[in-house]
Amino acid sequence: MATLSSKQLDMFRDILRTRRDALRQIVQAALANTERSDFVELAGQVRDVGDESTADLLAGMNLNQIEREIAELSEVEAALERLRLGNYGVCADCGDAVGIDRLRAWPTAKRCLPCQSRLETRRRGGKDPTPSL
Repeated sequence: MATLSSKQLDMFRDILRTRRDALRQIVQAALANTERSDFVELAGQVRDVGDESTADLLAGMNLNQIEREIAELSEVEAALERLRLGNYGVCADCGDAVGIDRLRAWPTAKRCLPCQSRLETRRRGGKDPTPSL
């Protein structure tokens, strides 16, 4: 298993901290938007079913965005914790290296590609997403 150098670990730590800080700002701004009086007024001034659907859609879109950002923030914080514990870049399932290329593409990855593929196949019920004709 190839381990990451201290220089590589520092690089990923910086990437993850930068992303964590950006996500915190995004979540704070999104939460502030849900509390804006004009947004509340829009939802409160619903006149008919169409307007109500639009208001619900706007509220739902904002909440979905917040949920996605919070989920990513949680992944980033978990990756930073793995860095702190010394097991960043080690597959959580098999213990092999996650791989530098995979980490560059997805710094929060906690599984090597083969283990991640197996997990996703199990979640789909073992179905191949590209069945042959």
